[in-house]
Amino acid sequence: MNRDEETLLKLERHMEQALRNHPHSRDILDALKPVILGRIRILKTLRLKDADFENIDRARLKDGIPVIRQAALMPDGAAVREVALAILPDMKKGLPAIAGDLETLEEGIREGTVDPAGILHSFPEAFMESVDALAERVSVRPSAVDFLLRTVARILLEKRAGELAELLKGMDWDRGYCPVCGALPAVSMIQEKGGQRWLHCAQCGHEWRFSRVICPCCGHEGQKGMTYYFVEGRDLESAFICEKCDKYLITLTKVGNLEDSDFEIAAMSLVHLDMIMQEKGFTPMTVCPWNAFDRQASPVR
Repeated sequence: MNRDEETLLKLERHMEQALRNHPHSRDILDALKPVILGRIRILKTLRLKDADFENIDRARLKDGIPVIRQAALMPDGAAVREVALAILPDMKKGLPAIAGDLETLEEGIREGTVDPAGILHSFPEAFMESVDALAERVSVRPSAVDFLLRTVARILLEKRAGELAELLKGMDWDRGYCPVCGALPAVSMIQEKGGQRWLHCAQCGHEWRFSRVICPCCGHEGQKGMTYYFVEGRDLESAFICEKCDKYLITLTKVGNLEDSDFEIAAMSLVHLDMIMQEKGFTPMTVCPWNAFDRQASPVR
């Protein structure tokens, strides 16, 4: 068995474990499973032209300027188109409810009337305006356009994050947003041994260590106004709550090696915590396909 097959099998095991622990998450995991596996498969074979990282200034990084503000991370149009066409079959398989919209987008990409690269090169500043404009022009739901392009962006940015691993290695990044792409975290993991808190970026997959007594979203520091909510009997699965900015962050306490977990699959299995937090009036630090409960905003509901 080669390394790629081992990676996919490990991911399958994480999903099976998540379903055993939280069977209520089956619909979301079943819908996103083909997309996640497709993303991993594409990443293993994806080759991008070298990005220009020479102008990345470690001093500016230390001052909180993420890589995406210092270097162009998105590749040329041909690479974006290739990734979009490669992931679309997996998206249609997992999300039959928006398959018609995805087929319309696929046809437009093949014919050249839909330019995913044009939108992604405006990422993230004018992204939503471009998504809405494209959805209206080709008569599909904005949620379908948004999900496709965010999935493509995730693959491309995750590839770049891997290329940047050596540059970022050992760097003390003390911000709550990602040092690669500037996005807020989607989930955090706390190591039971040592108590270190790690944040995970759903936009590029990067993970970084961060203080446990600071809110990643607003920077509020101290115990007052911050707490953890958990369901009785499941205190290793919680939601970090900041009453200063009314945001929450799904948080897991990990017994053992963090590498034995998949941050995103674990977060997807805890949608009941997302529902409880949002019913209490809190909003997630980052909106993801699994924690958006508005049917207009989420492609998986």
